[in-house]
Amino acid sequence: MPLAVDFIEHIRVDDPVGAVAVHGFNGTWGTLSVGLFATGASGIPTLRRVDTSTTVKGLFYGGGIDQLKAQFVGSITCIVAISAVAMALMYLVKATGTLRVSKDGASSRGR
Repeated sequence: MPLAVDFIEHIRVDDPVGAVAVHGFNGTWGTLSVGLFATGASGIPTLRRVDTSTTVKGLFYGGGIDQLKAQFVGSITCIVAISAVAMALMYLVKATGTLRVSKDGASSRGR
């Protein structure tokens, strides 16, 4: 996380609480780590038990690269979709003029 915060600050993105580093970078790492470190011990949880007829093995546990590729595609898909929605929302808010507080609103708060 410290490296992600340093990277975000280096590319000059305004992220004062580190949300991109914590949720974006670490979430992506968590997703990719399944494709690397899954041992095949876990199955799909159901209402009654865990179904171990289908298990996942990562690259380092003999599962090959297929699971890592699937995790990578899923991560990229999420990043693209969330970025598109965030940009659309930002430009919608900017177009309506509500992105910043007006001078009148800011001065009345100081009373």
